[in-house]
Formats: sequence, C-alpha cells, structure tokens
Amino acid sequence: MYVKCGEVDDARHVFDELSYVDIVLWTTMIVGYTQNGNPLDALQLFLDKKFASIVPNSVTMATVLSASAQLRDLSLGRSIHGIAVKLGVADYDVVVNALVDMYAKCQAVSEANSIFGRILNKDVVTWNSMIAGYAENNMGNDALMLFKQMRLQGASPDATSVVNALSASVCLGDLLIGKSFHNYAVKHAFLSNVYVNTALLNLYSKCADLPSARRVFNEMNDRNSVTWCAMIGGYGMQGDSASSIDLFNEMLKDGVHPNDVAFTSILSTCSHTGMVTAGKKYFDSMAQHFNITPSMKHYACMVDVLARAGNLEQALEFIDKMPMQADVSVWGAFLHGCGLHSRLQFGEEAIKRMMVLHPERPDLYVLISNLYTSYGMWEKSLAIRRWMQEKGLVKLPGCSSIGLFPPLAWLRTNLVLKKDLVSGEEVERLLKSVRWYWLFLLAGSAVVLVAPMLAPKARPAAAPSLPAGFDFPVTCIAFIAATLLLQEYFARVLDRRSAAAEPARRRHLAARVRGRRIGDAEWPSGLGFTWAERTIKT
Repeated sequence: MYVKCGEVDDARHVFDELSYVDIVLWTTMIVGYTQNGNPLDALQLFLDKKFASIVPNSVTMATVLSASAQLRDLSLGRSIHGIAVKLGVADYDVVVNALVDMYAKCQAVSEANSIFGRILNKDVVTWNSMIAGYAENNMGNDALMLFKQMRLQGASPDATSVVNALSASVCLGDLLIGKSFHNYAVKHAFLSNVYVNTALLNLYSKCADLPSARRVFNEMNDRNSVTWCAMIGGYGMQGDSASSIDLFNEMLKDGVHPNDVAFTSILSTCSHTGMVTAGKKYFDSMAQHFNITPSMKHYACMVDVLARAGNLEQALEFIDKMPMQADVSVWGAFLHGCGLHSRLQFGEEAIKRMMVLHPERPDLYVLISNLYTSYGMWEKSLAIRRWMQEKGLVKLPGCSSIGLFPPLAWLRTNLVLKKDLVSGEEVERLLKSVRWYWLFLLAGSAVVLVAPMLAPKARPAAAPSLPAGFDFPVTCIAFIAATLLLQEYFARVLDRRSAAAEPARRRHLAARVRGRRIGDAEWPSGLGFTWAERTIKT
C-alpha cells in the first residue's frame, strides 16, 4: 500500500520491522524503490548481505535492470545481465524486455538490437522498448521503420507505441510525419491518453506550430503537471513569454502543483524578457511554497535572469551563495551577461574561477575565447584556441540536419582551430552542392516524364532488339541509379569532413563518463562493479 502511494520511506520502515522476509516482500520493496525514482536504494537493497540467502526471480532481475537503466550505467547493467544468465532467467519475457530497455537507455543500441533480433515471439512491450530506444538515441528513421515493421508483422500498436513514434518524429523535426501519427491516434481512439496528448504537445511546440499545440491542449480533459509544463515550455521555446507566464499563473489557479521542469521554463522566460523581479519571486517560491529544491539548471536560469539585465554584481553574489559548486552552465550564463553589457572585468573574474574548477572542459575554453573575440582581443582568443589544439581539447561539434533523402545529411561545424577562426565557406560549398543535387533531380525527373512522349510508337522491323528512342523502363532505372550514386557521393564527402572530429568526440565522452556523478552524490562504494559481495545460491 505504501509503495503504490509513493510513500517509500514508510514502506521501508515497515519492511525493516518484519521478522521474516521472503522473495515476494524483498522484490516488492525493490520494485517500490525503482518505480518511485530511487534506483540507488533499490540496488543497495539488492546487494544487502542480509538477504543473500534469497534467490532472485525473473521479476527481481527485471526490476534491478530497470534501476540500472535509470542510472544510465552500462557496466552495471551488463553485470546484472550476467547474473540473470547465471540464474537461468535471462530468457524470460519480462527480463528480455528489461534488457532491451536497459541497453537502449545506456546508448548501447547495437546490443539492444541484437537481443531484440533473437526474440521469436515479440509482444507489444518488446516492440515499444526497441522503438523507444531508437527514439531516445536520436535514431528517428530506425524508430519509424521499426514501427512500420511492427504493424506488418501483425502486432497492434498501443498508446505507448504512438508516443514513441511521435518522439521519433520530433527527433527528425518532421511535422508532416507527426501529423500522420496524430491522425493515427484519432483513428484508434488514443487521444484520451494523457501521455499521447503530451507527446503531441511536445511535437507541435518543437516544430513551431503553437496554434495546433494550444488546440490539443484545450481539447484535453485530463491535464497533469507534465502537460502544463509542455505547453508552458512550448511558448517559452518560441519566444512567446507573455503566453508562457499567463499559462503558468493559470496552472497555479487550477491547483496544479508545478514541478521542476515548469520552473525551468518560467525562469528561462523571465531571463529573455528582463523580468528580474518576477524571476526572483518564482525562484524563491520553489522552496518556500512548493517544496522543490532548486537544481543546477534553476540556478543557471536565475544567474541568466540577473546577468542579462546587467545586474552582474548581484549575479556574482548569487553564485557565491549557492549551496553547490557552480558548473559551466552557471558560469556560461554569467559570461554571456558580461559580453552583453561589455563588462570584461567581471568576465575575467569568472574565467579565473572556472579555470580552477573545470580545467579539462573544452566548452569552457570556447566560452573564454568567444568573450575575448567579442571585445576584439584577437591575440588572446587565438592563443586560447591554439592551446586547445595543442592539448587535444575539442568541443563536441554542433550539427544541423538537412532532410534530403533518408538517411539525413549532416552539417557539422568544425570548432578545431586550424589557421584561422571558423568561417561559413565550407557550409556554403556544401549548400551549393545540395543545390546542384536538386537541379540534377529535377532534370532527371523531366527526362523521365518527357521521354515516353518523344519515343516513336513502333520499333523498326529491321532491328527489333534495339530501341528506336528512349526506353522508359531503362531510363527510370538509369536515373534512379545515378541519383543513388550521387547521394552516396555526398554522404562520403560529409563523412570525410566530420571524421577528424570523431576521435576527439570519443575522448570527450570518455572523460565525461569517468567524471560522472549520480545526482549530487558520488557513486557509493557499496555499488562497485565487483559482485563478489553478494553470494547467490543456485
């Protein structure tokens, strides 16, 4: 009862007072921790030596896999996978689905796909786990292809399937595909599901179709805090600050308890509109009225509110009073304000502090270089860029997608300093190539359409095996082949241009993994990768 009501502490108090604990009670407590967002507590209970005599079953292992998926820890998940194999429960449906979900959420999509491919009798949960994994890893095309394959193999998509397909549409930025899934949801009566409606709000908001998003929002009968936050964030994302603040106040009047995401959206709106007083009021109300502990994102938004308005002294004082150590997002917001108001002295103070706190972060040095560039201090900016190149520090490249044909072509901005700062010449050359690509496509289409009309009606009797004019099927095949070859050429060119940044990207990701923290606490020593602490009797 306590677990289903979200009162995990009370449930643990009752659990500790029990004189005898069996597999059902032990698993129920682990499930309670996992479902209520406490994966570390779930894993600690799983590893507790007091319960070493209890042999985990398939439900226990599936729950622990879900806990490791919440932590996004691949090594931990693989260790639990090994235990499941040793216990002989790795082939159970509930464990297989949890494995697919865990590997997908830990960005090991190939391993998730390998397990998925070995499943003979796939149910809708299995399909949904794999589709969601593709969508979470920004593989929208693969997610939609799998949704199509799911229907072709006779499986009936449910509301979760539609939510995952809508998320894939958001990854692709394709509003037309998203609208087709909206029609699918209407046809199969999924619009009564609050998660489907929230996914639709997210789709229309991120695709800049706010009228459609508001229409979906107004037609909803059941709204929760996530739904309100999606609509508020949509207005804020598109720069409609007035509607965002009005909707937030309307949510409070309706008695809906805002979550941390809602405050992130509203504080971001206040920063872009210069509403310092309102921003302070909303930030203070988080802990005072709604019992929400501000996170690093909220502190970064509040610093942005103060810095954008020119209150740099207050922003620096606010950073000094933070209960946690400020990260790059907070100092980045402060530096942005220094650049807006030409306060180099404050900017250099922020630089000194960041150099001590985060000497290994390449994005930090890019911020510093950009600050010097904004003041015309080119020598200092170039010196920092050259130092980055010597140390092998490369900021993860940004990318933009161009929907030519699947797969998408990617433009990557190379942020490595070579002989000068980055210019738009490479992008311009690529766009020129794209224009030639479409000219070739239009010309080929015209040839295919006009060729049959130019061909004579009858072939000469002397040479029946040779065409007298254009042969329509041959022309189509030749045009398609030429188009595919040209597309492959452009793909190879793009791959070569972005290959130089790939090793640096991997080094940066590895550094991030090595320095990873879970929440605000270090990884506990009792949850290492040595599983000898737990004796499993089989």
